[in-house]
Amino acid sequence: MAKRKYKSSSIEIEHKFETIEEAVRFQKRLIEFIRYTCKKKQWSCQAIIGVSDLKSYATNAVHHEKTGKVGRPRLTRIISDYTYLFGEGLEGRYGKVHTKPHLHVFIVANPGEAVAQSIVDFINKKWHANNGKITARKKNRDFNNLSYYFNQCENIRFCNEDHSLEPAFAEGMTLKELYTQEKIINKDKEYGNKCLKRKSWYKLLATQKGILNYFNELIS
Repeated sequence: MAKRKYKSSSIEIEHKFETIEEAVRFQKRLIEFIRYTCKKKQWSCQAIIGVSDLKSYATNAVHHEKTGKVGRPRLTRIISDYTYLFGEGLEGRYGKVHTKPHLHVFIVANPGEAVAQSIVDFINKKWHANNGKITARKKNRDFNNLSYYFNQCENIRFCNEDHSLEPAFAEGMTLKELYTQEKIINKDKEYGNKCLKRKSWYKLLATQKGILNYFNELIS
């Protein structure tokens, strides 16, 4: 039997939801499907599944904003300067930055092709009545544009299922950890590099680079 291979993919979903709540409900169903399927078939998969209501050019960073209130800091997406170049507020030359809620999905999995196709089939089956139109398709993706998924999604969830008989994901090497590093680094940039000491800053960058190198080697 040929050795199964890790592969990274995005799942491009054309379907748009009417509300954020509706998108979140399907987001949770998709996570449960991945968990169930990976466990049943002894597959491994890490996934980013995010809900966004912004157009692709709208954001360039995301971080946790301190509000002074009890509880978790509020997740804030930073609107890109590009949005404001040709107009005022959120309705410049390129129109409104908001659009109907939709999902962004990125996975790294083993066996990569089979896991990605199972997700595509699950989504298309759910929206089969959509005039027979293909709603989801898989595309090969590397990790160079991973920040796009982080920045676009205000509601983002992670799935980490490791049931393969082959070597598991290394400890600490997760997409969720990459997201955590991204938020801290973005926050430090926004506040003029005042949040972190120089040593901590370089340590964060090294950790982030180490995880990216690990995943790139995994799928090579």
